[in-house]
Order: sequence, then C-alpha cells, then structure tokens
Amino acid sequence: MEYLALIKAFSENPNQAWGHFQYPLRCVFPERLKFLQAQGLFKDLTSDDCEELNKWKAGLNAQSLSVVFSSSYPNNPSSMFGHTLIRLRGEAKSDLLDYSVAFSAWQDVTESGFFMAVKGLVGGYRGLVEISKYYQKVNEYNFYESRDLIEYPLMATNEERERFLNHLWEIYQTTYFDYYFMDENCSSLLFQLLKVTYQDKDLGPHKRAYYLPQELVESLYESKLIDESKLTVRHSLKKTFEIKFNSLTPNEKLDFFKIIEVQNLEANALENLATKSLETAVDFFYYQKARTKGQLETAPVDQAKRLHQTLVARSKKGQSPAFLVDYQKENVTYPHQAHKPRMLGLSVGENQKSSYVSLSYKPGLHYFTDSPLGYEKFQSFDLFATELSWKKKESKIFLQNFTLIDLRSLHSWSFYDPQLSWMVNIFHNDDLYSKRQEASIGGGLAKKFEQFLVGGFLAPFVALEDKSYLGGRTVLLATGSIAHQWSWLIENNFRVLHKKLEQKPKQSWNELTLESDYHLESNLSLGFKVMHSTLWDDQAWKLKMNWRY
Repeated sequence: MEYLALIKAFSENPNQAWGHFQYPLRCVFPERLKFLQAQGLFKDLTSDDCEELNKWKAGLNAQSLSVVFSSSYPNNPSSMFGHTLIRLRGEAKSDLLDYSVAFSAWQDVTESGFFMAVKGLVGGYRGLVEISKYYQKVNEYNFYESRDLIEYPLMATNEERERFLNHLWEIYQTTYFDYYFMDENCSSLLFQLLKVTYQDKDLGPHKRAYYLPQELVESLYESKLIDESKLTVRHSLKKTFEIKFNSLTPNEKLDFFKIIEVQNLEANALENLATKSLETAVDFFYYQKARTKGQLETAPVDQAKRLHQTLVARSKKGQSPAFLVDYQKENVTYPHQAHKPRMLGLSVGENQKSSYVSLSYKPGLHYFTDSPLGYEKFQSFDLFATELSWKKKESKIFLQNFTLIDLRSLHSWSFYDPQLSWMVNIFHNDDLYSKRQEASIGGGLAKKFEQFLVGGFLAPFVALEDKSYLGGRTVLLATGSIAHQWSWLIENNFRVLHKKLEQKPKQSWNELTLESDYHLESNLSLGFKVMHSTLWDDQAWKLKMNWRY
C-alpha cells in the first residue's frame, strides 16, 4: 500500500518533493522510473539531472562489483552458514577504502543469543540495507570473527552496474524489510537486488523455504557471471597466524614461545630471536587482541607491552628475510563447490536380525560424511531428517528415524584459541522392537589434525519413552576425509540413566558406530554404516546411496 501511495503521489506531482525526501520523487525512484517509461508512462521525465543521486554515485565510485562470501563462524549457530555482501570496487589506492553493501537485522545487542535466534526466525527484526567502508567488514569478519573472505568478481556492463546503483539507491533511501533468518536474510535480498541488475539473465528461482549464502554464489556461477580469473581470498587473522606458525622450524617455534611466555625478556634478547618468530608473535598478539575485543592478558606476560617490544625488535631486522608463504595454496572453503543442501537416500540393511529397505529425506544441510568441499571442516547441521523403512519380516512400514535437529560444532582447542565444542541433538528411533526418543545438549573438547579431528562431549540427556528419564551421555568421535572423496566417522556413545526404563534390559549401554561415504561427485555418494549396541547386544548394518539436490 505504501508503494502504491508513492506511485500515486509520483504521478500527480512528479517534480515535487514528497514526505521526508528533499528532492523530487523522480530522483528517489530512478530505476522504477525507467521501468515505467519502458511501459509507455512518464516519457517526458528524466532522472539524469538529479544532483543528489549523481553525487551519491560519484562518492561510491563503483567501477565494478564483487560478491564477497564470509566463511562460517563455528561458535555462533546463526553464522554457521556463512554470510554474503557486495563490494563496490573503486580506484582507491587501498582496496580497503572501497564501499560494501550488506543486508542485516537491526538487533538489540543487549538481548540474549536465544531471543536473537527466536526473533530472527519469526521476523522480529527490521532488516536494513547497510552501506559502509569495506575495511569495517574486514575488521568485523576477518579480525573479530576469524572468517575468511572469498571474493567473486562479477562481470557487469556499464548499463547493469548503473541499474544496480539505481535500485540500491531506491531501497537504501526509502524502505526497510522484515528480517527472517531462514529466507529473507543477508543473501536473499542481495539475490533479488542482483536479479534486477541482471534482468536480461536468468539467475534461477528461490528454490526452498530457506535461502543459504552459498546459493547466491551458486546462482551467479551457474549463470556464468563470475570472473574466475580474478577470484581472491583474504584469510582471517587467525588463519594467517596458523599458516605462519605451522611454517616455523622447531627452533623458530622455541623462539616464538619465548616471546609470548617468558616474562623478563630484555629488548636486546628479542632482537636476537628469529625474524619469522617475531613476525608470527606479532600476528599472535594481534589475533589475541581481536579475539578478546582488546582485553589483552597481563600475565604471565603483559601482552600489550610485549607486542610493542616485538614490533620494535622486528623493525630493526629490516625487510629480509621475509615470509615466503603462498596463501593461495592453503586449503580454502569455496562455497560454489558445496553440495546441495537437500538429500534423498535409499538404503538396505539389517537390525534385530531382520532386514529392511528404507527411504530417507532431509531438507538440510550437512553431515560429517557428506562431501567436505565448500563447507568448513568438522561441522554437522542436520534438520528434520526422516527415514521411512519397510521390514520384510513384519511386512510393515514405519518411521525408523526422525532427527529434529543434530547440530555439532567441533571447534579445535588450541593454545591461541581455547574454545569448547558443543552439540544439540533431538531424535526419535524405532526398529519395531524398541523405541527411543532423546534430547541432549552438551559441550566438550576437540583437536584438529591435518586430515581428521578427534573430540569428546559430555551431555545430559532426557529419554522420553513413556515417561521422562534423566541421564548422562559421553561421546567420543573421530572424523575426517581422504582426498575429498572418502568421508568417515567413528562415534562411540555411552549412556547412563538414573532409573531403569521399564522396556529396557539395562540402565547403561554403549553404542559404537562406523560410517563412511564415497563421493562419486559432490551431490552423489555411496556408503555404509555399521553399529554395535550393548542395549540389546545387537549388531546392525546399512548400505546406502544418497543424492543431494
């Protein structure tokens, strides 16, 4: 209705200011004016002489456009899928002085994370288009949230770039949108903005009830609008430190730990340490400063003072030797390589000495044994995973498995980033001989190695069969991949209930599972799963084929 009122006011007084706008409406909606003129309306009007619009465009100095994908932030559920923004590339000497365009929720930072998540799901926030200096986004994502920034340059004609800026001006100046975490989010609005920009090209439809940041990149890739020769990666401050630290020799690492741990270290002693150790220590202190929001530690070393001393010592070394690190050769998570989020699966197996055939479906998103390409390693996020089975012996179709949520973030514990891993799991399991409904939430520790990760969790849980029973659960797991084709998971769950369930023969039991998938391509895999449970002294196995779409 508001838009219709604007059109009515526009048609009646096209050259007058209206409402809070300080210039004619024909300048407020330049791209809409072009659209209406294409329909034969307002042929006598032009927005070319709109001084405010021209000044605004000149200030942005957008010579070209890029979509920037920010990798996932594992310790925040709302950021586990990544984020996107658009960079307006100019001719500045420093690329950090370019402008960026993002769509985000206008949040109250004093609210708890739980209420932020709920309000984000139900549209409780206003979503605003934000235009800011690119260095502000680099600080936010690269430094404070340890996220890599992957830049996809767009191929756009002058006409398409002008169309983008005109439409951006319209929505930036005049309106806001309700923000929905699932489908009206940071990426879906940019997708709609780019659909207007590339109106002569088919970017594809909005395919699901949710919209993922990687879907924006995939749409542009499939439409051949990305200039792959100019694709770049800006590693996070944490990743930069890790790369440098891992390249140090054993003696250089000894020097590094002297810098960050030895309290009474004289200035001349610092100058005698290895240059690479000094550079790595500087990155370490900068990362700690970003991670702690500026609250550097004072013991055992006053880190703020030691950072200054290290910078002085490094400056006296001159420019040589320099770090010879090829950042582009480091493993990078490219979102356009990711598998599709939805899955259909067909499997055959046996449990409780009875064979079955099952059909499974889940709307999203990623499991440990899925193709690792395009996703941050060692994260799993499954929603509404459903498995319907037919058992030959009983000639019956039944709901064998239903997972409401299985969310696990395995954050690797390290001396420079000591954070816990965490998990949330709610599921139903029925093999016709016993039923299990369980909800658990817990935390633990994990350690990442080159190709795999090991971790453990402690989690209280509630068993919901017939009555509610409290229990404890320990989880030990190892997961990894080989050459991006074989993905595997070994998981051991030990459960203890404070009271014996009536239909269960034991108060405590153990489950050991081995699962692996071979990826014929990112969206098609063959795999198996074997399990032993002491609950019924039962062994189960399954052969499966999964297709992502």
